[in-house]
Amino acid sequence: MGLLRLLPGIDGWLYRLIHRRLRSEALDPIMVSATRAGTKSSAWIAICGAMALLGGRRARRAAALTMAATLTAQGIVNLLLKPAIRRQRPYRRSKLRPALLVGREKQHSWPSAHAASSAAAMTTLIASYPEQASGLLALGLTISYSRVYVGVHYPFDVISGAGIGLGVGAVYAAAAGLFKELLDGRTPGI
Repeated sequence: MGLLRLLPGIDGWLYRLIHRRLRSEALDPIMVSATRAGTKSSAWIAICGAMALLGGRRARRAAALTMAATLTAQGIVNLLLKPAIRRQRPYRRSKLRPALLVGREKQHSWPSAHAASSAAAMTTLIASYPEQASGLLALGLTISYSRVYVGVHYPFDVISGAGIGLGVGAVYAAAAGLFKELLDGRTPGI
């Protein structure tokens, strides 16, 4: 219980630290591009589209699985959690006046849908293509961190969103593994 009371203060402190000490004019355009790549899961849709068009059966399965996990994570966040929790964005708080690098968001802050969909996509794609883990992690983490960097989320929003996305992605990846075993005529190893 004590930690939960401290969390908003820690979250605000981390947010201010990022905005006062860790921003750089050289990074600004990269972070704005990363946040835009995560909007409506654009980067993940592009990756999955290319996989579906250019890849074989394995790629098409991975793309479909990834899109399903991504849409589920976005639905949980945008349709269930944000309307229920209604946490204000950091720029709406009187003490926190960041210089926003992107436009103001219409929805509430907690949790981050960018982080949720990125984590869900990363998890399912890494399950299918573990050899691509470093590039997928770099993309997902950059998109997620960019949300705090550009000023529209608190760190805990992003961490929570990522946790939701990891959970959703893990469920989809596990279910796909069981389904594949059934299709291959094997008894699933539960």
